[in-house]
Amino acid sequence: MHTVEGQQLYDERPILVLWETTKACPLSCKHCRAEADLKPAPDELSTFESIKLMEELSSLNPPPALILSGGDPMMREDLFELIDRGTEMGIPIGIAPAGTEKVLERAEELSKVRSISISLDGISMHDKIRGKGN
Repeated sequence: MHTVEGQQLYDERPILVLWETTKACPLSCKHCRAEADLKPAPDELSTFESIKLMEELSSLNPPPALILSGGDPMMREDLFELIDRGTEMGIPIGIAPAGTEKVLERAEELSKVRSISISLDGISMHDKIRGKGN
Protein backbone atom coordinates (compact mmCIF):
# COMPACT_ATOMS: atom_id res chain seq x y z
CA MET A 1 0.00 0.00 0.00
CA HIS A 2 1.29 3.46 -0.84
CA THR A 3 0.51 6.43 1.39
CA VAL A 4 1.22 10.14 1.42
CA GLU A 5 0.85 12.03 4.69
CA GLY A 6 -0.93 9.03 6.17
CA GLN A 7 -3.54 8.78 3.39
CA GLN A 8 -3.80 5.58 1.39
CA LEU A 9 -3.32 6.31 -2.31
CA TYR A 10 -3.41 2.86 -3.85
CA ASP A 11 -2.66 -0.79 -3.24
CA GLU A 12 -0.02 -2.63 -5.17
CA ARG A 13 -2.64 -4.74 -6.90
CA PRO A 14 -4.17 -3.66 -10.21
CA ILE A 15 -7.78 -2.51 -10.22
CA LEU A 16 -8.15 -2.96 -13.99
CA VAL A 17 -6.45 -5.33 -16.42
CA LEU A 18 -6.81 -4.77 -20.16
CA TRP A 19 -5.97 -8.05 -21.90
CA GLU A 20 -5.39 -8.11 -25.64
CA THR A 21 -6.71 -11.65 -26.08
CA THR A 22 -6.02 -11.89 -29.82
CA LYS A 23 -4.64 -9.99 -32.78
CA ALA A 24 -7.33 -11.52 -35.01
CA CYS A 25 -9.99 -9.13 -36.34
CA PRO A 26 -12.14 -9.15 -39.48
CA LEU A 27 -11.91 -5.35 -39.81
CA SER A 28 -9.02 -3.28 -41.08
CA CYS A 29 -9.34 -0.07 -39.09
CA LYS A 30 -6.66 2.46 -39.98
CA HIS A 31 -6.32 3.67 -36.40
CA CYS A 32 -6.06 0.23 -34.76
CA ARG A 33 -3.48 0.34 -31.97
CA ALA A 34 -3.61 -3.48 -31.79
CA GLU A 35 -2.18 -3.84 -35.30
CA ALA A 36 -4.87 -6.45 -35.86
CA ASP A 37 -4.73 -9.05 -38.61
CA LEU A 38 -7.15 -11.62 -39.98
CA LYS A 39 -5.32 -14.42 -38.16
CA PRO A 40 -4.36 -14.82 -34.49
CA ALA A 41 -0.75 -14.20 -33.53
CA PRO A 42 1.20 -17.42 -32.92
CA ASP A 43 2.10 -16.43 -29.34
CA GLU A 44 -1.44 -15.85 -28.04
CA LEU A 45 -2.32 -17.56 -24.78
CA SER A 46 -3.98 -20.95 -25.05
CA THR A 47 -7.22 -21.68 -23.21
CA PHE A 48 -5.23 -23.38 -20.43
CA GLU A 49 -2.80 -20.44 -20.12
CA SER A 50 -5.71 -17.99 -20.17
CA ILE A 51 -7.48 -19.78 -17.33
CA LYS A 52 -4.22 -19.81 -15.33
CA LEU A 53 -3.93 -16.05 -15.84
CA MET A 54 -7.49 -15.56 -14.61
CA GLU A 55 -6.82 -17.80 -11.59
CA GLU A 56 -3.92 -15.50 -10.66
CA LEU A 57 -6.13 -12.43 -11.04
CA SER A 58 -8.91 -14.01 -8.99
CA SER A 59 -6.48 -14.59 -6.10
CA LEU A 60 -6.16 -10.82 -5.61
CA ASN A 61 -8.60 -9.41 -3.08
CA PRO A 62 -10.71 -8.06 -4.61
CA PRO A 63 -9.90 -9.25 -8.13
CA PRO A 64 -9.38 -6.51 -10.70
CA ALA A 65 -11.85 -5.88 -13.50
CA LEU A 66 -10.72 -7.71 -16.63
CA ILE A 67 -11.40 -6.16 -20.04
CA LEU A 68 -11.07 -8.60 -22.95
CA SER A 69 -9.92 -6.75 -26.05
CA GLY A 70 -8.00 -7.40 -29.22
CA GLY A 71 -8.08 -7.39 -32.25
CA ASP A 72 -11.57 -8.70 -31.82
CA PRO A 73 -11.99 -11.02 -28.82
CA MET A 74 -15.08 -12.44 -30.56
CA MET A 75 -12.62 -14.20 -32.90
CA ARG A 76 -11.42 -16.46 -30.06
CA GLU A 77 -13.13 -19.84 -30.18
CA ASP A 78 -12.83 -20.14 -26.40
CA LEU A 79 -14.13 -16.64 -25.59
CA PHE A 80 -17.34 -17.72 -23.89
CA GLU A 81 -15.56 -20.44 -21.93
CA LEU A 82 -13.17 -17.76 -20.66
CA ILE A 83 -16.06 -15.43 -19.79
CA ASP A 84 -17.84 -18.22 -17.92
CA ARG A 85 -14.72 -19.33 -16.04
CA GLY A 86 -13.70 -15.79 -15.12
CA THR A 87 -17.21 -14.97 -13.92
CA GLU A 88 -17.24 -18.15 -11.80
CA MET A 89 -13.96 -16.97 -10.25
CA GLY A 90 -15.56 -13.66 -9.24
CA ILE A 91 -13.73 -11.53 -11.80
CA PRO A 92 -15.75 -8.57 -13.16
CA ILE A 93 -15.41 -9.01 -16.93
CA GLY A 94 -15.90 -6.49 -19.71
CA ILE A 95 -15.35 -6.88 -23.43
CA ALA A 96 -14.26 -4.52 -26.21
CA PRO A 97 -15.22 -6.33 -29.44
CA ALA A 98 -15.22 -5.02 -32.99
CA GLY A 99 -18.74 -3.90 -33.86
CA THR A 100 -19.54 -6.79 -36.18
CA GLU A 101 -22.60 -9.00 -36.59
CA LYS A 102 -21.03 -11.52 -34.21
CA VAL A 103 -21.93 -9.20 -31.33
CA LEU A 104 -25.61 -9.34 -32.27
CA GLU A 105 -25.51 -13.07 -32.97
CA ARG A 106 -24.05 -13.80 -29.52
CA ALA A 107 -25.87 -11.05 -27.58
CA GLU A 108 -27.48 -13.43 -25.09
CA GLU A 109 -24.12 -14.96 -24.18
CA LEU A 110 -22.56 -11.49 -23.96
CA SER A 111 -25.17 -10.52 -21.37
CA LYS A 112 -22.94 -12.30 -18.81
CA VAL A 113 -20.28 -9.57 -18.97
CA ARG A 114 -20.44 -6.39 -16.91
CA SER A 115 -19.64 -4.01 -19.76
CA ILE A 116 -19.33 -3.91 -23.53
CA SER A 117 -17.45 -1.17 -25.33
CA ILE A 118 -17.95 -0.75 -29.08
CA SER A 119 -16.59 2.01 -31.30
CA LEU A 120 -19.19 3.60 -33.55
CA ASP A 121 -18.47 5.91 -36.46
CA GLY A 122 -20.76 8.13 -38.48
CA ILE A 123 -22.02 6.66 -41.74
CA SER A 124 -19.78 8.86 -43.88
CA MET A 125 -16.64 7.94 -41.90
CA HIS A 126 -17.23 4.21 -41.46
CA ASP A 127 -15.81 2.90 -44.75
CA LYS A 128 -12.89 5.35 -44.63
CA ILE A 129 -11.82 4.09 -41.22
CA ARG A 130 -12.91 0.45 -41.13
CA GLY A 131 -12.62 -0.52 -44.79
CA LYS A 132 -15.38 -0.72 -47.36
CA GLY A 133 -18.00 -3.34 -46.60
CA ASN A 134 -17.03 -3.93 -42.95
